[in-house]
Amino acid sequence: MSRFNIDIADIKNKIAIEYNGGRHNLQVKMGTLTQSEFNQKETYRKKVLYSNNWKLITIISSYRSFIPDKSSFLSFKEAGYNYFKKENRHWVELYVEENNKIKTSMFEMSFEDFINKYLTVND
Repeated sequence: MSRFNIDIADIKNKIAIEYNGGRHNLQVKMGTLTQSEFNQKETYRKKVLYSNNWKLITIISSYRSFIPDKSSFLSFKEAGYNYFKKENRHWVELYVEENNKIKTSMFEMSFEDFINKYLTVND
């Protein structure tokens, strides 16, 4: 597996949790990478994770530093785990600047609706 940093890695469950804040693309802002090069690196990272059966939870807050409160973060993390298990998908993203919209390969919905739907899963 290629080497790169993951903000939080749940190795047992193969789930990476990433926080992409205002400094996420700092190399582009500093001029050491073009936006295209940065995007290629990000795409490569995801391909490596997915090809090794990892799932990815991402919190995106591009314009401000935002860290969800502990309760909201833990609810989102648990709902994300349940979403992966129930839907057999490999990524979910929380967009802070878009009123906490949740995006997946299947749908877009509000944070509250995602939590209500996936926080508890009945198999």
